This record gives sequence, C-alpha cells and structure tokens, in this order.
Amino acid sequence: MRFLLWTAVFVAWFAPASADLQADAEAALTAGRSAEVIDITDEILADIPVDFPALFVKAAALSDLGRFGDAAQTAGAAFRAAQNDAERLQAARLASSAHFRARQYARAEWWLRRASNHVNTPEEAANVFTEFQAVRRENPLGVRLNFGVAPSNNINGGAESEVFRLEGLDFDLFLPPEQVALSGIEYSGDVQLSYRLSRSATQATRLGVFLYGRTYTPSDSAKDSVPGISGSDYSLALLDISLAQRRLIFPQVGPTILSGHIGQVWFGGDAFWQYGKIGVGQDFMIGDGSAITLQAAVEDQRGIAGRQADTRITSIATGYRATLANRDQMQVILNCQLYDTDAFESSFEDYSIVFDYRLARPVFGINWGGFLGAGQTTYDDFFLSLDGRRDEYVFGGGSATWTDISYFGFSPRVDLTAERRRSDVDQFSASSLQVRFGLESNF
Repeated sequence: MRFLLWTAVFVAWFAPASADLQADAEAALTAGRSAEVIDITDEILADIPVDFPALFVKAAALSDLGRFGDAAQTAGAAFRAAQNDAERLQAARLASSAHFRARQYARAEWWLRRASNHVNTPEEAANVFTEFQAVRRENPLGVRLNFGVAPSNNINGGAESEVFRLEGLDFDLFLPPEQVALSGIEYSGDVQLSYRLSRSATQATRLGVFLYGRTYTPSDSAKDSVPGISGSDYSLALLDISLAQRRLIFPQVGPTILSGHIGQVWFGGDAFWQYGKIGVGQDFMIGDGSAITLQAAVEDQRGIAGRQADTRITSIATGYRATLANRDQMQVILNCQLYDTDAFESSFEDYSIVFDYRLARPVFGINWGGFLGAGQTTYDDFFLSLDGRRDEYVFGGGSATWTDISYFGFSPRVDLTAERRRSDVDQFSASSLQVRFGLESNF
C-alpha cells in the first residue's frame, strides 16, 4: 500500500514537468535547434531513463547533428522502451535511418526487418518495404537465404518400376532396390552472397558466392528396401563463385549481361566435378514491363578422381516476360542444352519449354504462382539400346506464400512440384512428387 502511495506522488510530481519539457524538446526539434533538444531530453531522461518520447526525439536530434552511431543507439533504447506497436515501428525505422546515413546498410536492413514485425496497416507495410528497397539499392553487399524441408517420393531419382526389359529380350529383368524410387524427406538450403564492385549510369559489376546443400532422411520403407541406406548417400553440395557485369552496350535495346563462373560439386560427401562457365545475355525491351531475352553459355566440367566423365555443355535459351494490365507477371522460356562427354553414350541433347505465371495481388492472403513445362532428351548412342534413347517429360508445380503471416520479414511458403518422365529404355522412366515447406523474404 505504501509503495502505491509513493508511486502516485512520483507521477503527480514529475508528469507535468516532463510533459512541458517534452513539448519544449519537440518545438526545438521542429525549429532545428538540435543541440537544445539533447539538453532538454537529457533532463527528462535523468529522471525517467525509459521515457519513450524523450528517447525518440533525442535520437532524431542526434541524427540531425550527424551523430549517427549515437542516434542509432538511442533509437534502439527507444524501441526497448516502447509500449505498443506504433512506437516500436517508429523507433525501428528511426534506428534504420541512422544506420543508413552512417552507411551501415546491413544494420539498416536488420532494423527494417524488426520494424516489419510491428506494422498494422497496408500503408505501414508499404512504407517499410519502400525503405528496405532503398537501402538494398545502396548496399553493395547482398545476402539471400533459402531453406526448406520437402517430403519426396523419389529422393534418389530412381525408376518408377523395378521391372524392365532390354531390347531384343523376351523376359523381365529386375533393378536392384537402390535404383528404384525411394521415398524420404529432403532438407536443403542455400546462401547467395553478392558484392557490388562498381556501379555507374551504364554498368554494374558484382562478385558473387553461392553455396547450396541438400541431404535426406530415408523413409522406413526405403530403409526396408535398402538396408544400411543413409540420406547422406544422396547428399549434394555446390560452391559457385561468379563475376557478372550488367552493361548498357546498346541503350536503345536493353542491358547486356556478361558472366563467368567457377565451382565444384560434391555428391555423397565426395568431390565429384569442377567446372568453369561463361555466359552472355541480352534483353530486348519491347514495351512497358515486357522484354525478350536471349542467353547463351558454355560450361566445361572436369570429373574428379574418375567419378564422372569430362563434359562440355552448350546452353541456348530465349524467353519472353511481360507484366500484364492487372500487374500479373508471365514468362515463357525455351531451352536447348547440348551435352558432349568423353563417354560417348552419355552425350545427349535436351529441349524444353516452360510457362510461368505469378499473381500480382494476394488471394485469401496468399501470393500464388505456378509453372508448367515439357521437354525431350535424346541420346544418339546408349549402352542399353541399339538405336539410342529418347525421353519425354512433363513437369509442373505451384507456390503459395502466406504474406499475412510474417516474422522479421519472412513468410511461410509451400511449393508443390511434380515430374513424369517416359523413356524408351524402361528403367529410366520415372516420376517424382515433392512438397517443400520453407520461408520467403517479403523484401
């Protein structure tokens, strides 16, 4: 009871004085008298160290004076002292602004992600999004993270049936269990880092590092079929280092992209191949939000310790992308890949077409997208056939991102993908179905 009495006396004594001082501080800030603001707010904070209005106004004044480190620190204190979402949103945006002005772009992005946890209206979300994009444009370092968990009915790329026939034979043969489709759960993740080396009105040059990894947990049925099986038997890891330049060589047409890559692939824990790749692409802008793209690349793969034959891959692709009147986005891509290996029976050609469509606006609070494609793979020579091998395949999928659910700017996402391949060499007919659960950045 005595504690409550003294609390009431404290509030009655200090509240009016603090309110007057706060009004003076805000008036001084509006008038541009930032040094005076700091003196006034320090007087308030000497009595009430966690006073949000005083901390917020002081942080703004410190920023105006160019003391960005102190401003960010004070805005962080204001964030911790905030009593509601509106105050936390204001403090986080102010901390981000201070870091941005100090050219501490990664910290600025982090504070905007914290700010996104406290938006309550579409306008607030749009403001945070716009500020994040502005920081990203100035930040020479780009970081993108992806990870997911995906139940799959074919973790090993195995055949859909254990029974097959060889050409010219009238009796059935049986594949070993490890070559038949095995089910399980895939765990995958990747990190994409890029650093802008230079930028001008006509070009931007970036150095990139891409890391990807995946492994599996076999299902009980897979373990029963193949005793001793381990998900790491099918694990894959990739390291790619790239240098890319986007340049307006032909300004009246569109940007040209030049790139070079070196990298290495590990499979089942063993180094499998190294590669080098060069590519070029050209955009042809044909309207507002529409373009035709031509791309070509040459890749040289070198097998390590005889685990894979040396391979040269030539890729050619063309695509059309457009933003429709309702702001939906569509894309059509044609691909051609030519694989020339030292093992002649592994050389083949692959042709495919993909149609992709993304809705601009959420439906039931979900961003939707989908794709559908088809292709053909042709081997002129194949060791299990007298006249080569021909595969036809179809694939498709869709994605759903729950943008209404967000934490630090990430929303849950579900991807469904399916593929069916029919081969005239029976044991290479296969199908797969996979559901991936992951997170997607809203920025």
